[in-house]
Amino acid sequence: MAAWVLGTALLVAPASAQPQGGGEKLLRQGIKQYDEGNLDGSLRTLEQAARAAGSDAKLLARIHLYRGVCHAVMGNVDKAKAAFGTALGHDPTLTLEPDQFKRSVLEVFRAVQGALKAYLTVRSEPSGAEVIIRGKTIGRTPVERYEAAPGEVFVVVRVGGQEVVRRVELRSGQEESVVMKVGGAVSPPSPAPARPTTTPAALPVAAGDEPAGPSLLRPGTRRGFFSLGLGGGFGFGDALGGFQLVEELGFHFKRASSGPGLALALAQGFRNGSIGTVDYGDVTGTIYRIEAAAKFFWDIQVSSRLAIYIAPFLQAGYVHSYFASEVEYANSFSAQGGAVNVGSDVKMILGDRGLIFVRPVGVLVTFASVDPIVKNDGTVWADARTDTSVHYQLLVGGGVTF
Repeated sequence: MAAWVLGTALLVAPASAQPQGGGEKLLRQGIKQYDEGNLDGSLRTLEQAARAAGSDAKLLARIHLYRGVCHAVMGNVDKAKAAFGTALGHDPTLTLEPDQFKRSVLEVFRAVQGALKAYLTVRSEPSGAEVIIRGKTIGRTPVERYEAAPGEVFVVVRVGGQEVVRRVELRSGQEESVVMKVGGAVSPPSPAPARPTTTPAALPVAAGDEPAGPSLLRPGTRRGFFSLGLGGGFGFGDALGGFQLVEELGFHFKRASSGPGLALALAQGFRNGSIGTVDYGDVTGTIYRIEAAAKFFWDIQVSSRLAIYIAPFLQAGYVHSYFASEVEYANSFSAQGGAVNVGSDVKMILGDRGLIFVRPVGVLVTFASVDPIVKNDGTVWADARTDTSVHYQLLVGGGVTF
């Protein structure tokens, strides 16, 4: 009851009645609800946070940014665009990290971001200087009301073999005017404007000055994947195959291609050879193995700018093996039981769609109940038993993300 009264008080209290830092605290609470999938609750909390934030533009920008994310995930595109526009109006330098959000959310945000315009007027002494922003020559001074996307830009003015550089922040719907003198030493860039801070997997932040990675290796944004691997290995015990094929269908818990997740893993293996000797000679044949398992994994991104992941895993499931005898003096038999597999993959996501991986470390342990092995004269060569086998795996493969 007390919690309900407190929640009601927060809803109706004016912003001035909120404790200092209340907006930040409510924002964190709204983000937590969003991460838990409680989108309606997150939106209600973020509305409270907006009222508590007062005139703090940076805080308001982050609050409305997450309001837009919630609406975009719920499919309310118009509301998402309105919230994103409000966020960028407070802070045009905001962006969404691609490894933290769904592609559909990023597309709505980028559409709003691309539609916003800012204006830049550049004059110089002397006039007639070449003006370059974002690597593009936009004309010669004076340049009047040049349309550009909001955000931070370096304005380069160049004439007579000399140039000066100035850092300018362009804000949506506003015009920035600069007058630059060309002559003497090149002026150093001014200090970077303050940027919002974040905690891991929580607040989206303005992009830093770190160069972006190659577009082919940009961090993945898709939660699901399907992969196919093949390889071999060596081991101890009769129930394991030397060659194997592995299929996996998995999903990450988070809204990106990194972090923890679960997968269904299927594996088929076989090897041909001898499993022992009876009175008449070697018992040779082919061992086939089928395994179905649940797999827990954790994709650890090695760089925030690259889609390269170290992926330790643990999986457990059921294994069934069948020995097809190739000699007349021994029968075929089967074995079934449990299997545990531990190891680590190295993954690369290409173009936010393709997937390649290598498994340099993988150890499979099976605990199987083996049927009796009977010779052709009806005598038992080996009684039913429980067999433990250990197998080292080496795999390579590929797949797709979705």
